[in-house]
Amino acid sequence: MKKLIPVIILLIIALVVVVILTRSDNNNDELTIVTTFYPPAEFTSQITKDKFKVINITSDGIEPHDFEQSPQDIVKIQSADLFIVNGNDFDHWAEELVEDNKEINSINLSEYITSELGDDPHFWLDPVYAIDLVKTISEKIVEIDEHNKEFYLENTQKYIGELNKLDQDFRVGLENCSQRKIVVSHDAFEYLGDRYDIEIINISGITPEEEPSAMKLAEISDKVKEYNIKYIFYETLVSPNLANTIAQETGTETLVLDPIEGLSNVDVQTGENYLSIMKNNLNNLKLAMNCE
Repeated sequence: MKKLIPVIILLIIALVVVVILTRSDNNNDELTIVTTFYPPAEFTSQITKDKFKVINITSDGIEPHDFEQSPQDIVKIQSADLFIVNGNDFDHWAEELVEDNKEINSINLSEYITSELGDDPHFWLDPVYAIDLVKTISEKIVEIDEHNKEFYLENTQKYIGELNKLDQDFRVGLENCSQRKIVVSHDAFEYLGDRYDIEIINISGITPEEEPSAMKLAEISDKVKEYNIKYIFYETLVSPNLANTIAQETGTETLVLDPIEGLSNVDVQTGENYLSIMKNNLNNLKLAMNCE
């Protein structure tokens, strides 16, 4: 009997190893999509539900302009069924990675946006362009898993309906406003402004790190006073110091206008998503723009 004990132990160990390897193989068979930041991850999840594993490579609470990929991130991307890149230099590291690794199945969303706004990468803030992004992502998902085509198309149409409703809410909500100029933290809202006739005054450049000079801050303060602007917008993932400085200088108040480049830790805890944050943006715009 004693001689049998080591044999039994070896058999148990072998069985455990088989189970682990089997589970590993099953996990490797899981359909996976990796995105460089939050909005494409949200759009993808709304289409795929539980049929794909969707990985947002940028962690919650991290501003994607500051993101630096790790070797583990590269492995996830290379093994994914699809890698979604925003483009227009928003995630330059990802564009370079795809260029250097032709075997990665990827899409660059900026290539599907037709606009006169040039290289501005923040097109997801326009609900109409968001619909174009959802359609593009949906087509790629169906190519990967055509067996569940109807499921994906049904989810796509449902979410597009919600985006159409969002667009309508913005059109109606911002139609009759006495103030059509707003001051924002960084140059992220040109698509939103172009769609709904809002003149955007930016404190910083395309990335929040492009801090303005003292002269520019003074010019913005003068515009705030000249145009009788009552609110200065700041963001959730970057420091509000510049917005607070102008607000103190001009005797105005501050409000959040979220570019939705990622979810804050508070957003995650309270269950916010793209649609709910855009609706919050609309409410704050209506207040700042003095809309009826």
